[in-house]
Amino acid sequence: MKVTSYAVARPMYWDRNAVETSSVFAGDNLAPHADTIRFTMTVAASRKTFLDTAFIQIVRTSAYASLGEARVGMFVTPSGGTETCIMRQSIIVATTYVYQQFTMGGSVLMTAGTVLKATTSDGSVGGTVSFQAHGHYIAFDA
Repeated sequence: MKVTSYAVARPMYWDRNAVETSSVFAGDNLAPHADTIRFTMTVAASRKTFLDTAFIQIVRTSAYASLGEARVGMFVTPSGGTETCIMRQSIIVATTYVYQQFTMGGSVLMTAGTVLKATTSDGSVGGTVSFQAHGHYIAFDA
């Protein structure tokens, strides 16, 4: 017979078989391209994952022939749910080395089956853009 007390609190998430990991995409001087998935991460069964830091950046690095919007973003799709944009930056400027960036800390808790992904796109003709997308997360027992 197992003896336990209901007065004992459940351990914090970092004490429940926590595994720290990250996903990174850094693409320098990329040519125009359609919407492209750069990384995905799916939360495993019986686990939860806390996205504790995320960063995206976009920089136009060379001139274009015809200006279009360039984008970088991170999206979450809950298991059985609808995709949600959690962060996105875009540029529609002619000037080179103008950048947009966004940093987010400690705000997304994902349950089993949830998918985190990063995407880039550039609708310009000619020219290049550099993109970065970083996500740091901690997976733990649910």
